[in-house]
Amino acid sequence: MKNTLFSSFTALFLIANATPLVAQEITPINLVYQGYQGYFTKSGIPSYGAFIQAIHFQKVDAEALVKSAIAEGRLSPKVRTDDSYLRKVKSSLLKIRLAR
Repeated sequence: MKNTLFSSFTALFLIANATPLVAQEITPINLVYQGYQGYFTKSGIPSYGAFIQAIHFQKVDAEALVKSAIAEGRLSPKVRTDDSYLRKVKSSLLKIRLAR
């Protein structure tokens, strides 16, 4: 189980680093990875193991993560209404939930 979780985040890290960031916009996968790293703790999003548990128990969802990133100035407010972006964040979070 720990190997699966580690593999999931290793893959997430590789994908996140292979995807270039475009002028203050974060890709959905990078957003999730930054959430894991603790970039949004000021907004109440836990980091590392607590982040994974919060996802598993559905205490953190795509909307909360996007809202936190907007509040921290990491995402444009227009992303809040971007259904495609939100679906991609939800998909990334679901993969973490299913890896447990």
